[in-house]
Amino acid sequence: MAELSQFRLWWLLHFAQPVHFRTLLRTLSETPPQSLLEVGSLDLGRTELLVRVVRHAAPQGRFRYVGISRFEEAGGPQVKQVYRTLRELDTEVVLLPGRLAEALPRWANHLAGIDVILLWHPEVLRPDDRLWFYIPRMLSESGRVLMEWSDGRRTRWAVVSKEEAIRRAEAVVRRRAA
Repeated sequence: MAELSQFRLWWLLHFAQPVHFRTLLRTLSETPPQSLLEVGSLDLGRTELLVRVVRHAAPQGRFRYVGISRFEEAGGPQVKQVYRTLRELDTEVVLLPGRLAEALPRWANHLAGIDVILLWHPEVLRPDDRLWFYIPRMLSESGRVLMEWSDGRRTRWAVVSKEEAIRRAEAVVRRRAA
């Protein structure tokens, strides 16, 4: 696979559409994660661009990509196709079929040290969702959660720090105990 050229990277960071995707690319380029968990409807072209931008920003580092999606079941790409494409980009790939509510309780302890958790709509978590219980144990010390949300006119990214994820997890535990 050909590397991302400087011009292509510049174009993506300044003109990629939609605007919130451009914002995501800039964030990943400025502070490249060593690991990324992407949840939701997987778009192979979009995912490949995300990985290419991260690999361009940190070419020598080890990069781990984890994807949770319903893949073929939801009309998305085949698991083998996604794996092959991302492996060609010198990426450690883990693909987990299913929805977030099914995969997270099973795999949360195995997915420690994630720098960025990327939640595409409609897999966004409400602040009181019981799945927040699993998020803090997956995040690295500087980890964060980026959730796609829309106010009806614009789509944006909500950023949840590890500290905020811990607060949400504790609130879920308190609510369950009551």
